Amino acid sequence: MPRCENCGRKWPWRDAFIKSWFLISGKACRYCGVKQYVTPSSRRRMGFLSIIPVAVLLLTESVIEVNLLDHFYIAAAVVVLIVAFLPFSMELTSEEQPLW
Repeated sequence: MPRCENCGRKWPWRDAFIKSWFLISGKACRYCGVKQYVTPSSRRRMGFLSIIPVAVLLLTESVIEVNLLDHFYIAAAVVVLIVAFLPFSMELTSEEQPLW
C-alpha cells in the first residue's frame, strides 16, 4: 500500500483505490493533510497493468480455443484482479511531477 511521503503513514486500500482512478489531481493525506501525488513511475506501471487484460484475451484466443462467453469471463476476472491490485503498486510523492 502507498505511504504518505510527508508523515510516512500507510494509506488504506479504499483511499488508494480511489486515488488510482484519478491520477492527475492530488489527494490530501487523511492523516497529515498534505496533498499527495502518484509518482510518474507508478503511473507508468499502472498503465502497463491496464494493458494486461488485452494481452490475456489475445493469448487465450491464439493458444486456447474458447467461445465468446468464456472470453468475457476470463477478461472480467483479469480486470477485477488488476483493479484490486492497482493500489498495491502505487507510490506517492508530495510534489507533482511530469510523467516524462
